[in-house]
Amino acid sequence: MDMDLLLTGIVTPASGIPLTPLLAGASLALGFTLAVPLGFMRASGKKWLSLPILVYTYVFRGTPLLVQLFIIYYGLRPDRRHPVERALGPASRSLLVLPDCLFAERCGLCDGDLPWQNPGYASGMVETADAIGMSPLQVKRDIIFPIAFKSVLPSCANEVISPGYPYPHR
Repeated sequence: MDMDLLLTGIVTPASGIPLTPLLAGASLALGFTLAVPLGFMRASGKKWLSLPILVYTYVFRGTPLLVQLFIIYYGLRPDRRHPVERALGPASRSLLVLPDCLFAERCGLCDGDLPWQNPGYASGMVETADAIGMSPLQVKRDIIFPIAFKSVLPSCANEVISPGYPYPHR
């Protein structure tokens, strides 16, 4: 048995352990930062705003994450001539894919969970806000966004806190 090969097989994957929480945190922050404004744009009802985001989320939600990582990782190889492609390391390449995947999931959830698309959810609150003279921006900022955020938050926490095994531990 080759001990050098065994040690290399243990040390090389273990060197990525400190990088994992950094990538997870950065991708969650970037993904959420993208998902909030673009989710509202998707749900705005204006075709010129919502159609590009619909296509983008359709592509990213319909493609497995591993395939996306392979396309970006091997598509932007460091042996290319462009200086940007040479500067991107493996962690930078994964930061091109992971926030986009998280954004597409959150944007899709925001799109289906926004109160003005679900009439029974917050219609009374929106009608009350209209009655007291709130502007559409105030209604979205003070009423709709907190409700949508509250409905999407459990699925965000689900992505961060994963048990690591498919069945509950007994």
